[in-house]
Amino acid sequence: MVRSPKFTHYDITVTNVSLPALAAKLGGRYYLLLRNTGSQTISLRVDGGVAVADNTSIPLLPGETHVYDRIVPDTAINAIVSAGTATLHVLAGEI
Repeated sequence: MVRSPKFTHYDITVTNVSLPALAAKLGGRYYLLLRNTGSQTISLRVDGGVAVADNTSIPLLPGETHVYDRIVPDTAINAIVSAGTATLHVLAGEI
């Protein structure tokens, strides 16, 4: 049986508490787009770890997009901002 790929879109409000923006996907992902549509820098952890607004996390500046289309994390994606809120746009391709 051939599975059809599915794309799912999310808009997540990120606050100053590290929360999962996307749950782990045990079946795997083949595409992941993360876009900061807010006005604050979002700090991301794509290895399932707790996001902290420091050098242990990947910064996603306002208006910036990160695309994973070759090696795509299947762990939980956690996000945080240091102050205020920001919107994280997520497009995940899953099987």
